[in-house]
Amino acid sequence: MKVLLILACGVVGLAIAVGVAGLFVPATRSTTGTREIAAPAGRVWALLTDLRAQPSWRQEIATVEVLDPAPGHERWIKRPRRGPPIHFRTERQQAPLEGIVAFDGPATVQWTGRL
Repeated sequence: MKVLLILACGVVGLAIAVGVAGLFVPATRSTTGTREIAAPAGRVWALLTDLRAQPSWRQEIATVEVLDPAPGHERWIKRPRRGPPIHFRTERQQAPLEGIVAFDGPATVQWTGRL
């Protein structure tokens, strides 16, 4: 009985520690990266926005299922070779300079690409 009480206290203590640690995780995060590509912005934009062709140049993607192809309002599902499918939607698009894409999963993420 004493062992069960000690085990229960350990589990409760661990749960409290995880909860307290979660209080220190910021609600939002931001990262920035740049890459120089030796191609015209229009060509890069066309490649990035051709959703159905992405599996041909992105090895980690098995298939892309386009749910709504309306320009600027696209919705699609990427099915990676490993892991669960990811649901995407275009938030804003200003071709060929900027695109904002969001995806939902364990967290809602927003990706902004500027050419």
